Amino acid sequence: MLDKFVSTDKKAPDGTDFNDPPVGLRRISEKEFARSQFFTYVPRYTEYRQILVNSKEDLSKRGRGVMITLRMYWFDDDTGVAIHNDYWKGKMEYFTFGCKHDYSELSQKECHKRGISHFGNCFHVSECKKCNYVMSYDSSD
Repeated sequence: MLDKFVSTDKKAPDGTDFNDPPVGLRRISEKEFARSQFFTYVPRYTEYRQILVNSKEDLSKRGRGVMITLRMYWFDDDTGVAIHNDYWKGKMEYFTFGCKHDYSELSQKECHKRGISHFGNCFHVSECKKCNYVMSYDSSD
């Protein structure tokens, strides 16, 4: 099955713009990228940016020192991964961005109280302690 890309005029989920680094941008290793959501889930959005930062080490805010091109992939939890290529060196760098989730599981009783669907024994619902994103899955165990 093919995925179809359709252009949209929506803003980035974190509210940042073309020359801004996305919130929480940080480098990851090739191994971390290989184990990321990129190979498991379909991104909700893709984006190309030329971010301006003070240095290659300080990716936290917009600056004037260095421009890094990113091909970004946003997932349903408003996190994502990005790839940068250095054409002349023939090298790639990998990044992740967004909240570094810290999940705690919610009981079926707590989910019911909060109006969150919970479907029983093999169903798990977790909430990020930092950003309150709720994730659910069926473990089939």
